[in-house]
Amino acid sequence: MPKHTGKTERIELSMVRDMAEIETDADYIMDFAMALGEQLIICGGELWRAEEILNTVFHVYEMEDASVMILPNLLTISARRAGHKVITRQRNIGEVSVNLEKLTRLKQLVHTLRTDREEPEKLMERFWQAVDVPPYSSAITLLGLLTAILSLVYLFQGNWAEAVLVFFCIAGVYGIRVVLGQMRDANHMAVNAVASFFAGTVALFAGGMSGGRIDPYLVMIVSAFAMLPGIPLINSARELLYGRVMSGSLMLLQAFLETVFIVAGFYLSIALFGR
Repeated sequence: MPKHTGKTERIELSMVRDMAEIETDADYIMDFAMALGEQLIICGGELWRAEEILNTVFHVYEMEDASVMILPNLLTISARRAGHKVITRQRNIGEVSVNLEKLTRLKQLVHTLRTDREEPEKLMERFWQAVDVPPYSSAITLLGLLTAILSLVYLFQGNWAEAVLVFFCIAGVYGIRVVLGQMRDANHMAVNAVASFFAGTVALFAGGMSGGRIDPYLVMIVSAFAMLPGIPLINSARELLYGRVMSGSLMLLQAFLETVFIVAGFYLSIALFGR
């Protein structure tokens, strides 16, 4: 009888250990899914695509009752292993900082997991390897931005004086957004308003001193293109096209408010210094 009791205890202990390992694996998977979803959104990915990728992860690791809810600034996921309790994770999403290389590497990681499933405890290691991408350097970002903006000057039949002024306006706008954006609790929309006010003021003063060679309003229009929320606008349209009314509407509203603040900065400069 004592031997039988000891054997039973060992079996029960083994079952408890197995259940604990399953729950630990589920935690690893949920932590990975949460970190993955957050980075997909921050890097500029579409919300519907991020939801699809997270559901793929849950399917690969046989998580049941999986649920993913993504809003522009909130990510909520829940799932469970068979016979175990539901695990829920929720996280606020920071501001979007587009990084297409990081976005591509994360998608490639999930694609690899479909055919070569990694052990749950190693998922976060694979994740950190995928996101170990240096941010775009300020020089490269500014060069790309200026190339696109100066092309617009040519498109609007601007002259070289206007092109040079646009160069200084965009450089100033980029500097303001970098410096003010690093401040604690900085409001992205307010930063854009300050930047547009700066660009408008510089354009108006330079236009007034140029003797008519510089059209300040052309400079302001071209400078505004550097601040428009292009990614949110495109993603909101795609969300609405895919029938995701709530997330699409929220993203569209956010893009609209950002545009309003940009216009407000230009309007204030015209009201104060315009003729």
